[in-house]
Amino acid sequence: MMSDEAARLQLKLMVELANEIGLQRFNDTVEKAIESCDRRPTVATMRRLAGVAYVEPTSVAKAWELVTELVTKHVKYNEQGVAVLAPRSTMKDAKFVEVPIPPVPPEVTRTVTAMGGWGSLVDSYPMFWGQRYANFRELYHDEPAKG
Repeated sequence: MMSDEAARLQLKLMVELANEIGLQRFNDTVEKAIESCDRRPTVATMRRLAGVAYVEPTSVAKAWELVTELVTKHVKYNEQGVAVLAPRSTMKDAKFVEVPIPPVPPEVTRTVTAMGGWGSLVDSYPMFWGQRYANFRELYHDEPAKG
């Protein structure tokens, strides 16, 4: 039997695979696994059935992790109703502690702006997050823009 921590990790990796290959292709891979595996498939088996190999996280994947953290923890709406990045408050030892905004590289800001801004991403989370990741991968370039 798998520990809770191992199950959470496997689920996280499966979600990452689904985001990487898209929902339809992921569903097709699940069908292949049901038809061909004698027991619960590992993440490595699912990746193989999907036709993708493990790769080290790329700069775009790391940038998307930052975007996800910002969308889920640091986007607030100002008085004018505009989505902006802001520190968040959390409780620690019965006291409010302010968690600062992590540094956001200009390439991430440029890509988020091209995708419609922080508010647009918040509106997409979590239902259309895989599609938004696919958009992000197409638009993101980790080298500074020229000009």
